[in-house]
Amino acid sequence: MKTRILETVGIGVLATLGAANAAFAQEFLNANISVSHSATPAGAPKNVTSTGGQFLTAGPATIFSVDSIFGPTVLFRPTSSGPPTNLNQSPFFFSLTPAQTALSSSQTFNLFTANDIAAFLGANQDMDFSEFEVDITEDCFRNPVVEPNFGVPVSTVLQLCDAVSLRLDLSNNVTVMMTGAEDNPDLTFTIPAAGITFTSNLALDREDAMSQFGDFLQTGGRNQQVAAALLGRPAGFVLPLGSLPNAGTFLTFSASITRSAAGASQFEPPQAAVSFERSFAAASFGEVIAYVLANDGATVEDFGLPAGFELNDGCFRETPTSPILGRCDGYSFKLGLVGFEATMSGQENNPNMTIVIPEVGINFTTTGALDTDDAAGQIDDFIEANVTDADLFSALQRVLIAKTPNNPVAGNPTSLQGTLVRNSLDLGETSLLLDEGIEGEAAAAAGASAGGRGADTAGWMVGGRVGTVSVGTQDAVFVDVVAERGWRVGEGSRSRLKVSVPFSYADYDDSDGQSTASVRVGYETPLREGRWVIEPSLALGYAFDSGQFAAGALWAAGLSSRYKIAPVGRGHIVVGNAITYTNTIEIEDGEDNVRTPILANTIFRNGAAYQYPIGERIFGRLGTLRGSYSYTFIEGDEVFLDEYHDVSLSYGIGSREATVRQLSEIARIGFTGTFGEDYEAFSLNLGFRF
Repeated sequence: MKTRILETVGIGVLATLGAANAAFAQEFLNANISVSHSATPAGAPKNVTSTGGQFLTAGPATIFSVDSIFGPTVLFRPTSSGPPTNLNQSPFFFSLTPAQTALSSSQTFNLFTANDIAAFLGANQDMDFSEFEVDITEDCFRNPVVEPNFGVPVSTVLQLCDAVSLRLDLSNNVTVMMTGAEDNPDLTFTIPAAGITFTSNLALDREDAMSQFGDFLQTGGRNQQVAAALLGRPAGFVLPLGSLPNAGTFLTFSASITRSAAGASQFEPPQAAVSFERSFAAASFGEVIAYVLANDGATVEDFGLPAGFELNDGCFRETPTSPILGRCDGYSFKLGLVGFEATMSGQENNPNMTIVIPEVGINFTTTGALDTDDAAGQIDDFIEANVTDADLFSALQRVLIAKTPNNPVAGNPTSLQGTLVRNSLDLGETSLLLDEGIEGEAAAAAGASAGGRGADTAGWMVGGRVGTVSVGTQDAVFVDVVAERGWRVGEGSRSRLKVSVPFSYADYDDSDGQSTASVRVGYETPLREGRWVIEPSLALGYAFDSGQFAAGALWAAGLSSRYKIAPVGRGHIVVGNAITYTNTIEIEDGEDNVRTPILANTIFRNGAAYQYPIGERIFGRLGTLRGSYSYTFIEGDEVFLDEYHDVSLSYGIGSREATVRQLSEIARIGFTGTFGEDYEAFSLNLGFRF
């Protein structure tokens, strides 16, 4: 199978691997890397001691350059006379090492390399990844032979490389650790869950050390040991060759191949008809690794394919208008990563290809391709000309909102979208215009009108909540605070203009923290005094999570209604309904590197609350007990959580005596739980009016 075809299928999809984030770390991997090296002056290769030959003997050295199999290389001459006599026969040479300052640094990522993310985002200047630009697999190496003219012993370590410590946290608590000492090619690998510890032996370089570890895993069934651990299976579990995962949305792949029977021709042997479909679906990156390891040594027959089968892509033509010669299979490949999909297809005996990537608006068919490589080149050129990094970033963010449980912009109750929706109708809070506070309850209990004396609608409200959230495999502590100022509109009117400023912060596992901030303006007015209140509102907010490379702005327009039914027993019921429209605001960096996602949703929120007065004073203060339930349903663009439930219980505490301003209550303290599929949150709430 030509690798170019599969590489092209992955355009736009595999790019997202470099932007994995903490939201679905359990599906990707957590990577913690530390690098360090000591200060080194410019000079000869480290740790080299001559055994008496002409290399690096005492005395001044003349330096000159030659081209060798390792590229332009700086050589040492111990004398002012000519170069070593066997210079041209030397299999390698030793280069001068540059000066370096000491370094010790570590970072945690949810990706493969930091440079992959920086390149994908086009934002190297904004992210401090410079310490990790050195490829830890290169530089230091061992002298593979004895070079008598230089007198450098075999296995001497030459050149510089950093000390490295790499930890990968995969599925089912499987951790892979790799460590290496400074200026030493050998590496140590440890996988505690599979009982594996391995140190390479006199590796020529770090690539050779990794190769030795691969060979080690291939012997004695160790591949299966690691696979069993990654899949959460007991020791001794073995996946048969040819097994493929069949459930999950992290990584999906399907292939359909058709080949018609054909007789022999002057240039082509006969071929039998072939038609088959194969697919897999993995739930995590660790699961992908497990099946790759378990299928080490498998043949195409193990996967149910004809013996020796390879994808035939040998059709071609001399010019774009020439007849097509040779044979090609018909095919359709679909590759998906957490919902981000690309499809590549081609007709039998036709080198042209079609690629479809809906998330970035690509649907392109090549024309007049000379062969499949030419078709793949046309697709490369088309994507380069029509899809920017900003397009990919925006598309990825839409996918993450739909597939990840803790995106800061939208798709869950702790997101910016969730905050704006909750502020549109929070039945856990009382309404001044419905006279739900202490005074209204006291008046109702005394047989007065349901409206009581009517609390002043102007003034401040400050509130907040602190709680925990569990979403997917991620846990977080979150804090919400809000300050609100109300103004009466017109003399004698109880309508009021409200301006509130909510702010939230959530600290998820393996995250740098999520922040949201917004401004909301509402106009609360009674349709029926003391009974029915409506509130149109507008809001604007921004969310950011540096750990996820996720950010976005939202505006929201809503209309809410509260209707009071009283008396009901000793208390009253409030029926609440709200509709809110949210839409993201496109923000670009001006260089086609980053663009926030475009997302539009209509959210319906309905519920009811019951409140009744406490019959006796507590600490000399009147009080009310309130319970509420709300159901939220989201339509429009796909989000992770499109419905959830809020339940709250709170107690309102009044002043000792009615104040001049007739505040409905002084404080309300309560508890709220929010529940949805793979989501639950609990918080302690506290609010004051003054």
